[in-house]
Amino acid sequence: MRRGRPALRLLLATLLVVGLRPGMPARLSTDSRVHVVVDEGGSVTLRTPAAEFVVGRGGCIEARLLVGGRPLSLDESGASGGCASSVTVDGREAPGLALEFGRARVVDVAASAGGPGRRVEIPARLASGDLALIEATLALEVRDSSPNAAASILSYRNVGMRAVTLDLVSVPERRLQTPADPGSASPGLWSFHGSSERVGQGEVVPVTPGFARSNVMGVPGRGDVGGGIPVIAFWSATVGTALGHIEPVSRALSMPVDVDTGGRVRATVRLEPRERLDPGEAFSTPRLFHAVFAGDYYEALEIYWRLLEGQGRSLPRPPSGSYEPSWCSWGYGEDVTPDRMLGVLPKLRDLGIRWAVLDDRWFDAFGDWRPRGDTFPEGSIQRLVAAYHERGVRLQIWWVPLAVETGRVLPRGTRQRNAEAGTQHPDWLVLDQAGRPARTTRGLSVFCPAVREVREYHRRLVERFIGDWGFDGHKLDAVFTVPPCYNPRHHHSSPDDSLSALGALYEELLTATRALKPDALVQICPCGTAPHHAWLPFLTQAVAADPWGSAQRRQRIKMYKALLGPSAAVSGDHVELAELSSIHGGQRALGRDFASTIGLGGVPATRFVWPDAAPSTQDVFLTADKDALWTKWLKLYEKTRLSDGTFRNLYLHGFDRPEGYGIEKDGRMYYAFFSPDPGEVFDGTLELRGLGPGRHRVEDYVSGRSLGVVEGPRDRLQARFKGHLLLVARTEG
Repeated sequence: MRRGRPALRLLLATLLVVGLRPGMPARLSTDSRVHVVVDEGGSVTLRTPAAEFVVGRGGCIEARLLVGGRPLSLDESGASGGCASSVTVDGREAPGLALEFGRARVVDVAASAGGPGRRVEIPARLASGDLALIEATLALEVRDSSPNAAASILSYRNVGMRAVTLDLVSVPERRLQTPADPGSASPGLWSFHGSSERVGQGEVVPVTPGFARSNVMGVPGRGDVGGGIPVIAFWSATVGTALGHIEPVSRALSMPVDVDTGGRVRATVRLEPRERLDPGEAFSTPRLFHAVFAGDYYEALEIYWRLLEGQGRSLPRPPSGSYEPSWCSWGYGEDVTPDRMLGVLPKLRDLGIRWAVLDDRWFDAFGDWRPRGDTFPEGSIQRLVAAYHERGVRLQIWWVPLAVETGRVLPRGTRQRNAEAGTQHPDWLVLDQAGRPARTTRGLSVFCPAVREVREYHRRLVERFIGDWGFDGHKLDAVFTVPPCYNPRHHHSSPDDSLSALGALYEELLTATRALKPDALVQICPCGTAPHHAWLPFLTQAVAADPWGSAQRRQRIKMYKALLGPSAAVSGDHVELAELSSIHGGQRALGRDFASTIGLGGVPATRFVWPDAAPSTQDVFLTADKDALWTKWLKLYEKTRLSDGTFRNLYLHGFDRPEGYGIEKDGRMYYAFFSPDPGEVFDGTLELRGLGPGRHRVEDYVSGRSLGVVEGPRDRLQARFKGHLLLVARTEG
């Protein structure tokens, strides 16, 4: 960002600069537990009681976990070798940073929301003499409140006499070694990638030879996707590390990862600012974070969100309704009608389902959001809502904020309508560099969230849906990101202003909704991908977002519990998505796996059709045997209600076998174990972790079968099961 923007002014206002002789620990005024040492040989170390962060030659950053005084790290030592980084100015690349450690200065960070801490600023020369009029500074900061994380900012200042264009910035890469385990065929390193790049792409994957991921963040990707959580994390059986940015607003960047031929993992952050810097002006990267921990991606995401909270970001408290099971009309697809919505209502009552969603295609056109005349005649929606309320079932409405039809031909050969909102307000549209309407999800055009009138229009939509029609919340679907906006009528300071305003729009939607119904349920679904961090604080129930099978469902529930809190309300999404198969180019949803939601503290959801089914809905028809199964699991959910229990990350993903999860509730420990292959039998030892002292009786709470007594705080248990095993441990005596 340019010098003088509010965030940078605020940051500088908190700093007290003091001198430091190289090779000596810092003696500073604040009472911080962060110690700083500058080594004349070319490094700076910031040490806390839990970790240390070392800046080496070329700007390499090593994150080391201190365990019993012994450092553990995945980072390759960079103090002697330097690491790759680059900046391109006026089309010329200057690789590498020549840090001047002798000119490093230590900064006291005054106590604030993030607590006291220390910061080191290291000036640098660009390695190319042709770019001598650009100066760089690498700053690294550690706070007492987050001893396992360091924040860094790399800035470039134009100290010349003419303007220059900053084309590309790549920060010094993190270089990790993949731990080798000759006795195991399992990967020695696992990873988390929060980018939203392709529907169904896994966020949690092993690191294997030749692995590569571009991790584009904040901007539209291929097809309908884009956005994501700006975090990448890696972990072994003993230590983990993470890299990402902690700006509260979205930034357009990428965090590419690859594995070279020597097995070394390279991860960096790359930006394309294409920004003109006049003499004296500076550009700064987003505020990046580097974390080190013992655990897996849960710890990485938990640290990330705590750092955001230290900057004032908070989460809404989920209303009690956020923990209720739900049904969705998407089983009928685009053939939903009021009669079908009313026909299923008695079965919802029988199953104890108290929330429902009127899903896609109730409306006439994206952007207008008026009832579709051929299937929802005038007044039918209000009558439908009233009928649901009379039966004690609350109803959400499906829609896609910002999306608008503008008459263009879609990739599948169909033509959009011309929405009245788009025809009357073409000046609201996001335009691309060629001056054409930019595309968002489903090839639709998109309104710019940075335009005040657009946000006001969305506030009126909320008043219509919640106030006038009586709905009890929203299912905001197909929500990813927005393209950069080049519409000259918007007078943006940057094309990325549309992206920066995305979170503010969703905050206003939540505020307007809760003003009408404080207990409203707001879901935001980034179909098949990770959520966008900019709107993540403005939902009341997260959703696993069309997971591709049970394993991804479990990974995403755990992801949301790390980000939103161990008792967050997280819908496992439609249980039918637990098993997917393709036939004739289409997708069949055949799942019946409730355990992967209920056992992890998720909220079950379903999209069955009943009492009748067309040929296209046979897969999701609630047959007699499915009715019995749905009844069994939904009653079990009501009995345990683990969704508002406390998720405890007791098992290491990718390394503990079988896959395990723990929930603490009402003085009991609940466990969920899953065999590596759902069709195979696991026969072996389970370790029950997180128990209190004393004896605990263990029971399979699905079948009611007793498995004996164990001793806390952890004990082992012999077990044999296929697919899953759900246990509860109750203290005896």
